[in-house]
Amino acid sequence: MSKEVGRPSLLDEELLERAEHYMIEGYKEIENIVPSVAGLSCYLGVSKSTIYEWAKDTPENKLIPLRVKFSDTLDAIQAKQEMLLINGGLSQVFSGTITKLMLANHGYSDKVQTDVTSSDGSMTPKGLDDFYADYGKKEPSLNPVLRDFWTTRARNKILYGGRMSGKSWDAAGMAIQLAARYKLRFLCVRQIQNRLMNQCMPC
Repeated sequence: MSKEVGRPSLLDEELLERAEHYMIEGYKEIENIVPSVAGLSCYLGVSKSTIYEWAKDTPENKLIPLRVKFSDTLDAIQAKQEMLLINGGLSQVFSGTITKLMLANHGYSDKVQTDVTSSDGSMTPKGLDDFYADYGKKEPSLNPVLRDFWTTRARNKILYGGRMSGKSWDAAGMAIQLAARYKLRFLCVRQIQNRLMNQCMPC
């Protein structure tokens, strides 16, 4: 049976035994799906800050045998939580979204990183300034007049001007250069009109 959380208590043998029991099967007695620090807090009747204080890795705590054992018990609770989350997630017993969020506290991530470097540097990601060094070696190249536009950092960029100025060509070329070096997605949308007069914005 859990107790109401009250004022911080001194760690004693009884509380340590209750913490160990919570880790083994006590969490089920208070209907916790997995053991947790919050559940242990309710089970022992102390605040989470007190639990963390007891388990803190400090020179003072290392001299107190009860706190060393309590810290080990807390580590075991975290390890058991991790194991149950993995098993529950793989068997689809637990919600995938909640499982992912909780496993993030154990260092798990669904982020995928790709190493695109190479020994000769040919596949090493480059900055925008380096792109123009490549443009001169290949035809067709991008409009050098727009170099500052592309190499200046900005959250949003807008190209505008008259027809046949190379805006679409430059935007497509920059997208190709970026895609060749990084894992990116692009959405290209173009609005056209049937009549030339409808394609011009009134001044």
